[in-house]
This record gives sequence, structure tokens and C-alpha cells, in this order.
Amino acid sequence: MIAESEAARWREAPDSQMVCPCAGVDKAAVKAAIAQGAFTAPLVKAMTGVGRDFGCGQRRECEADLEILVALYAESPC
Repeated sequence: MIAESEAARWREAPDSQMVCPCAGVDKAAVKAAIAQGAFTAPLVKAMTGVGRDFGCGQRRECEADLEILVALYAESPC
């Protein structure tokens, strides 16, 4: 379960809000990956590159934000 404050922060954020600055991935790119069928964080990560820069010190933050976005916008196909 995600905190309502975190959900609200991402719900209200513009599509240009960066999710993973190191990979250059914004909220719009995450939503596009979800719209193309990525319904889990690992699938979105594979499609967008969120959190895949091993030199990044913010990886945990990016991945946490990705989990929130997936919870907000993705629907399981089952």
C-alpha cells in the first residue's frame, strides 16, 4: 500500500516531472510504458531504464517512485 501523500504528489505532478534524472525518464515516459502494456515495475523499468544506471546514488528513490506510479496507473491484465 502506498502512502496517500506520495500518491497525491505523483497524481498532481506534471507529466514532465522527472522520475529518474540519470536515465532522463519523466512521468510521461512511465505512463507511456504502462499504456503499452507494462503493468509491473520491472516491466516499466525494462522499457524505460528507470534505476538502471549503476552509478546513480538515487536509484532507491527512483525505484520507489516507479512503484508508486505503477500502483497509480497500471492495471493487471488478469
